[in-house]
Amino acid sequence: MIGPQPDCILHCHDEYELVLHRHVDGKARINHANTSVNHNHMLLIGPGIAHSFDSYEQSEQSERHLFWFSHKWLNDMMYNCEEFRRLNSLLKRAGKCVHFSDSVADKVFDLVENSGNDTPLEQLATLIRVLSVITYDNESTTLLTHIECENENELGAARAKVERVCEYIAHHYQHPITLSDISKAMHCSESSIHRIFHTHFCESFSCYLRKYRLGVACEKLLTTHLSVAIIAETVGYNNLSNFNRQFKQYKGMSPREFRKHYQPKPVV
Repeated sequence: MIGPQPDCILHCHDEYELVLHRHVDGKARINHANTSVNHNHMLLIGPGIAHSFDSYEQSEQSERHLFWFSHKWLNDMMYNCEEFRRLNSLLKRAGKCVHFSDSVADKVFDLVENSGNDTPLEQLATLIRVLSVITYDNESTTLLTHIECENENELGAARAKVERVCEYIAHHYQHPITLSDISKAMHCSESSIHRIFHTHFCESFSCYLRKYRLGVACEKLLTTHLSVAIIAETVGYNNLSNFNRQFKQYKGMSPREFRKHYQPKPVV
C-alpha cells in the first residue's frame, strides 16, 4: 500500500504477518507492549497476537508492505524442503513479535519495491527470498518480554508431541503403521493422535504417511538405480500396483516417467 496509510485497529488472525512501514511516524500496539513506528520499521507478528498501528504523520511517500503466510504452509514447506527448516527458530521467536534491523528492512524493500505487477509465481519467489533475508538478521530483537506462561507451556508441549510423532514415522515408515501403533508409542489415545494431524497438518494420519512414503520414493528414484518395485517395497508398499497408482495421483506421472523426466543426465 503506497500513500497515506489508514490506521489499523487492534486485531489478530491465524496467519504470520510480516509488515514493513516506510516514511511513517506513529505507534504500534503489540499485545501488552507499545512501540514507535518510523521509517523502515519491520515486524514479524506471530499467529494470535493482537496488534494495531496508528500514524501521527504521513506523506504521499508513506508505504505499508504486508505479507501473510499460514502455519500450515510453513509446516509443509519445512517438511518437504530441508532448507526451510532454518526458519524454525525465527517462527518460535515470532510468538514474541520480532523487530528487524534497518539494514534488513532495506534489503526487504529492495526485493518488494517493484513487485506489484508480478505474477503469483513471481510473488511466491519474492516471499521465499524475503524469508531468507529475515532469517539471517542477527540484529533482530523481540518486542514482547513473555508469552502467557500457560499458553507457552501448551505450545511447547504441542510442538514436542508433533516432533515425536514425525520422528516415529521417519523411523518406521518402511513398515505397516497404524494410529494404534503411534498412540502406544506416545502413551496417549488414538483420538489425541488424530487431533494432532488435523490440527497441525490439516490432514489425516493416512494422508500424511502416504505423502511421506511417496516423498522418500521420489528421492530414491532420483538418487539410486534401484528398480521401481524395490523402491516401492523399501518405502512400505507391498503392492506395486497400489504404489504406482498412488504415486501417479501424487505426482501426475508414473514412477518411471518421474525418474526419466527429473533424474540428472550423466555428464559426458
